[in-house]
Amino acid sequence: MLTSMIHLTIQIITLLSLTYTTSAILVRLADGNAHEGRVEVSQDGVTWGTVCNDGWSDFNAHVVCREIGYKWGAARRARYLYGIGTGAIFLDNVNCNGQETRLEQCAHAQWGQHNCVHTEDAAVTCHNDIVRLENGGSNHGVVYVLDDNKTWGVQCGDGFDRNAATVVCRELGYQHGQDLAVGTYGKVNNVHTKYIQGDILCSGSELTIRQCTSSNTCNQSPYNYGAVVCSNTPVTGGNDVRLLGDQNSGLVMTDAAGIWGNVCGSSWDDTDAGVVCRQLGYAGGVAYSFASDSNRGPFVLGSVNCVGTERRLSDCNRQDQACVYSDKNVKLAGVLCYQRQAPVLRLIEDSPRVGRLELEMDGIKGGVCDTEWDVVDARVACQQLGYADGDNIRGLVAPYNTTFMTNVQCAKGEKSIFECKNDGWSNDGDIPACASGKSFAGVECYEHAFLASTQSNDLGTSGSVLVFHKERWYHVCDEAFGPKDAEMVCKELGFPFGVPLISEPLTVDNKFRIFFLQMECSENGTDLNSCQFTETANCKSSMSPYYPAAYASVLCLQANAKPDVQVHPPTTFPSSPVLQMYGINGTVCAKNWDYRDARVYCRQFGYRMGFGIPTSTTQGATLNNPVVWMTEAGCTGWETDFRQCIRASVLDKTKASGACAGGVASVYCI
Repeated sequence: MLTSMIHLTIQIITLLSLTYTTSAILVRLADGNAHEGRVEVSQDGVTWGTVCNDGWSDFNAHVVCREIGYKWGAARRARYLYGIGTGAIFLDNVNCNGQETRLEQCAHAQWGQHNCVHTEDAAVTCHNDIVRLENGGSNHGVVYVLDDNKTWGVQCGDGFDRNAATVVCRELGYQHGQDLAVGTYGKVNNVHTKYIQGDILCSGSELTIRQCTSSNTCNQSPYNYGAVVCSNTPVTGGNDVRLLGDQNSGLVMTDAAGIWGNVCGSSWDDTDAGVVCRQLGYAGGVAYSFASDSNRGPFVLGSVNCVGTERRLSDCNRQDQACVYSDKNVKLAGVLCYQRQAPVLRLIEDSPRVGRLELEMDGIKGGVCDTEWDVVDARVACQQLGYADGDNIRGLVAPYNTTFMTNVQCAKGEKSIFECKNDGWSNDGDIPACASGKSFAGVECYEHAFLASTQSNDLGTSGSVLVFHKERWYHVCDEAFGPKDAEMVCKELGFPFGVPLISEPLTVDNKFRIFFLQMECSENGTDLNSCQFTETANCKSSMSPYYPAAYASVLCLQANAKPDVQVHPPTTFPSSPVLQMYGINGTVCAKNWDYRDARVYCRQFGYRMGFGIPTSTTQGATLNNPVVWMTEAGCTGWETDFRQCIRASVLDKTKASGACAGGVASVYCI
C-alpha cells in the first residue's frame, strides 16, 4: 500500500511539474536529412537547442514528424545515429498523446529546465507509411510495423515469406520484394522491442501488411524477424565476390538478392577462404575474421562449408540461416589471398621457445603489431607453432618496419592467428602505434610441462611442476611424484636429468592454485605423453606429516652439471642457513635443527658458537624461491665445514627422512 502511495505521489509531482507552452515552438531536424535527425527546437528561430529523451516516445515522434509534413514518426536516440548537440537543452519530459499537431501542444517541463546532458538528445525518423525498414539501407532491412496503438513493433518472422515481402515492398512503393534469411541483420535485442503479427499469412495481393492474417503470439528470438529487400526489377541472386580492404585481403562481400553484404564467419576456415581467393584470381588464401560492425552491411550468406574444389563461393554448401550466433561479437568472414606462398608464422627465438613472431608471404617478411596483443592471442600463436600454450610479450624490436597484422583479437579455439579477428593484412606501416619498429608482438611458448617459482642457470632449473592437460594447467601433486615422473617432466623441458625435490617451502603463483593432477609415469616410458594423469581434489605430501596442497617440485639438470656445493655466510640474524648446489640457492628444514647444526654453521664463518632456532622467515625465506636441499642436517657439532654434515637427506625427496613442514631452520651466531 505504501509503495502504491509513493508511486502515486511521484506521478502527481511529475504532472504538476509539466506545462504547456503558449508561445510558438519551432522544430527542425539536424545532422540527418529531411525525414530523420536530432530534434532541435527554438522560440525565436535564431537560438536553437535540443530536446532531452526522458520519456521520449513514438507518440512524441508522431507529433514532430506531423509538424514537418510526415504522417508517422519513430522515436530514436541521437547519440549514435546523428551525434550529440551543442548549446542549450530547451525541452525535457515531453509527453504527447500522439494526436497533437504541434510539439508546443504537448506537456513538457518549463522551457530551459532539465536534468540532462547532450548524450541524451532525442531524435526521430519520419515516415508516410505504417511500415519502415531498419538496420539496412533504403530498400532493405528489418521490417517494423505500426500497431493499433500507433507504436512500432518488429514484424515477427513466424510465417514471413516471399508473399509478405511483396506486400511490404509494394506498400513502400516498390514493385518487387524478396524475404531474407533469419539472422540477415544480426540480433534485434533491444530490451524494449516488441514483436507483432506472429504466424503471418499473406496472399501477396494485400494493400498493406496489416491486412494479412496473423496471431498475437511470436517466438521472440532476437533473430526471429521479417526482413526484406525491395526493388523495381525482379530480385535475383548474384555470384560475385569482392574484398573490402586492401588489394589482397579484407572483408568478404558477396551479392545476394540484389544487395551486397557479409558472409557469416562462425565456421569460416582456410578451405572457404581458398575458394574465394581463387574466384578472385589468386593462387589461394587463408581465413581471418572481422569483428561485427553495423556499418559493414547485412549478412547475405550464412555459414558456409566448402570442400575446396568449388569454382565460386556460391557453389559451396551453406546454412539457410544468415547468421545466428551466441557471442556478442559475431565474426565476419575475411580472407588473406596470396599469389605464390601461403603465409607462414615463425618464432624468431631469443632463447628456447621465447621470441618475436615473424610472418612471411609471397617473399615479404613482417611482424605482428602488439596493439591488443594478449595471452589469448599468444596461446593461439604458440599452438599454431606446435606448443601447448604460451604467454604474450610486447614491445619487441624487429629489423624491419613491416607490420602485417594489427589489433589481433583471438577468442580461443582458433587454429591459427590468421583466423582471429584483426584489422586486415597490411604492410604500409601507417598505424602510428605500430610504425616505430619497436612495437612487435612476441611469445613465450610452453611445452606440456611448465615450472613455476623457478631458479635457473646454465646447469639447470628448479620449480614446482605444472602440466597442460585437457586445455588447462594443473599442478602435479607431491604425493606420488617420483624419479621417473621428474625425468619425464625434465625431458619435456629439454633437460636429460630430473630429480624430485622436497616441495616446501616453494611459493606458487596464485593463478596456479586451483587444479591438481596425480601423475604416474611407467619405468619404460619415453616421454610425458606416455604418463597417466588423474584429476584430484585431495593433494597432500608424500611423507609424514602429510600436509595438504603439496605441489611436486623438480630439479632439471644438464648432462655436465656437478653439485659444486657452497655454503653462504649469514648476513643478518636470525638467519636461515643458505646452501648452493648446481648454482641454485636452497636451505634446510627446521625439523631436528639444533645447537650442534648451528654451531658448525656459525664456526665455519668465524663465530664462536651458534644457537639453533626452530623456524625462520628471514634470509632463507626471502631468497629467490629457495629449494629445500636438506630435511635435517644431523651434524655432530665438531665438523669444521657445514658441508661435512651433508648426508643422504640432501637433494632427493625420496632419500629424505620426512617432509619439510613447520618452516625452515634458523640460526643466531655470536
